[in-house]
Amino acid sequence: MPRIKPMEQFFSYVIGLAVAAAVVGAIMTTFYLTSAQWQIDQTANLSVAELKKIVRNIDVNGLPADGPGKNRLLAAILQLGNGDSEMKERVAALSLQQVHLQNEVGAAARISLEKLGPKAFPALREMLDSDDGMTLGRSCSSIYLLGPMASPFVPRLIEMIESGDELNVAAGLLALENMGEHALPALEAMDAIILNASFQRQISIAKICIGLKQDAAPLAEKLAEVLQKGLPSSATWAGIALGAIGPVEDVDTVKLLTARITDPRQVYKERALLGLALMGVEAEAAREQVKLAMTDPKSRVRPQAAYAYSKITEEAELPAQVLGSLLEKQSLRVDALHFLSKMGPAGAAAMDRVVPLLKSDQVQERESAVIALGSFGPQAVGAKNSLLALGADPDPLVREAVKVAVASIEQPQPAVEQ
Repeated sequence: MPRIKPMEQFFSYVIGLAVAAAVVGAIMTTFYLTSAQWQIDQTANLSVAELKKIVRNIDVNGLPADGPGKNRLLAAILQLGNGDSEMKERVAALSLQQVHLQNEVGAAARISLEKLGPKAFPALREMLDSDDGMTLGRSCSSIYLLGPMASPFVPRLIEMIESGDELNVAAGLLALENMGEHALPALEAMDAIILNASFQRQISIAKICIGLKQDAAPLAEKLAEVLQKGLPSSATWAGIALGAIGPVEDVDTVKLLTARITDPRQVYKERALLGLALMGVEAEAAREQVKLAMTDPKSRVRPQAAYAYSKITEEAELPAQVLGSLLEKQSLRVDALHFLSKMGPAGAAAMDRVVPLLKSDQVQERESAVIALGSFGPQAVGAKNSLLALGADPDPLVREAVKVAVASIEQPQPAVEQ
């Protein structure tokens, strides 16, 4: 067998190193191109026009499936909130069709619009005065996402409701849904139309009343009528609104809602429990019915019942235990995480069951787990490193949620008086 000469050995060694370097480089490039950092770098270098094109593609092709395409879309939306130039184009890009307000696109747009804040108002005002129905609707979607921050638009929204034009009424009510107490001036306009409105408008009015709480008491009797006679969607939202308003004369809200805990329709049960949760200790008469719904292993409303029980009784241990156990059931997992986060620090007893879900292969579960841990505040300090590990998550909204959660965990504890 011939011997290999030293120079040949050298060249073979060099070539081997080059091949290995190329393979490693390819692996690193592939990792980078699928990483969160690549998404950030790519969108940060795009113009506003290019970002707008990416976002507006959903109007034609709809929301992409989970993966790089959706991540790129969300990264583009978030990037639109970073800057002061071309404000009119930024706002136009972030103004969505109503169908996207409750999904990941709406969540990302909310973050960016809140970053832009009052700088976005001139562009929104111009859109709000447009003769084009689509443009007007999109402006109201943005006001909806901004919530109380957009309260200067309330007088204009009331004018739209009072106009009687169906499109204007629908858009104006939608924009007021997240306005909280700032929607109070619209109470008279809503009172005038609630019983004759379509079920969609009744839903919007109910949602506005939830934000108004006790201030919406003048509408309680009409909401009770919607609860008893309306279609399931509007009736159940009216029930939640009555719970938010609390006890009023001539309406036995606790009795109305308790009767629906055993309704065969799932939506009635869920929303009745949410209404009772909003009443808190004022719903004491429903305690045993709520407990039955919480502890019945066959019940599909155990997450809602556990949350309601925590609010009615002001006890945390048993509800947190129930919600923690429900994290083992995939079909109830996201709901359980949601209501643990609604419990705030009182839900921290379930923290050890929440942390493993940070490694879920389901984006919604990871994000919900992050939000829940953040809601626990400083009590979740033990989970901080696990949260930081998600700082490079491929999903932009998970990364944003991590920032908020870590900030909540790191907030200083209030000083204890001696």
